[in-house]
Amino acid sequence: MSRMAAITRSTLLVFFAFALPLVGQQDDTPLSKGVAAFKSGNYAEAIEDFRAAVATDPTSITPHLYLGTAYAYQVVPNDDSSQNIDLAHKAIDQLKAVPATDTEYYPNSLRQIGSVQRNIKDYNAARDTELKIIALAPDDAEAHYTLGVIDWVVAYRFATSTLAAGGLQDDGNGDPRMTPATCATIRDHNQAPIEEAIIELKKSIQLKPDYADAMSYLNLAYRRHADFACSNPATRKGDIVLADQWAQRAIAARKAQPQSAATAPAPQ
Repeated sequence: MSRMAAITRSTLLVFFAFALPLVGQQDDTPLSKGVAAFKSGNYAEAIEDFRAAVATDPTSITPHLYLGTAYAYQVVPNDDSSQNIDLAHKAIDQLKAVPATDTEYYPNSLRQIGSVQRNIKDYNAARDTELKIIALAPDDAEAHYTLGVIDWVVAYRFATSTLAAGGLQDDGNGDPRMTPATCATIRDHNQAPIEEAIIELKKSIQLKPDYADAMSYLNLAYRRHADFACSNPATRKGDIVLADQWAQRAIAARKAQPQSAATAPAPQ
């Protein structure tokens, strides 16, 4: 499972656990039956129960949240089938029922929406969603990280497809074999997202100094930045040096994490 897919599943499970206190566990309402079905892994049954709950009380946000979560949980990352895309849109439609004035659940609904959008590779929409999250929570390290990763993914896809059109395979080191025209095309398209990615990833590390995943993506972002050097080997080399430094910092941070986790207080 990719890092982005792991974020998605983690987001959904945390959100679902966060919302559970909204529902009485002992009654026989469609909402409670849906919760029980979801927790048992019977997602199709849970969806039917949550749909019934929405029909029973369409003005309440709670059934919409649960139904959206149940749909979202079944969305398969990077599956372009019409069935998967339809599930994603159903999830997003339900999650958008949460009004921005609901400060308790709106931020979490945005995180779910962003996860679903990334899973179906709707990166423009996912980027806009992360910007909304950051506007609400400027110190959210995960949101800054996710925005940086989205920018990198968009740039990587464009760079590799453009290089392939010119008969080249990405070497991850600025691709000095590319023609000046190819270099200019990649730079014009990728400079803005890569520069934003570097800013956002550094922000996430500022907020979370041991953020190894963000350091790893900074390594990748600087390697994409090296594409812009064109006929300037010194500039390209400088980017690769920075990339290597961030890669080493990521390794060191990961090595330190087990020891840090062992000494950290247990969650209450």
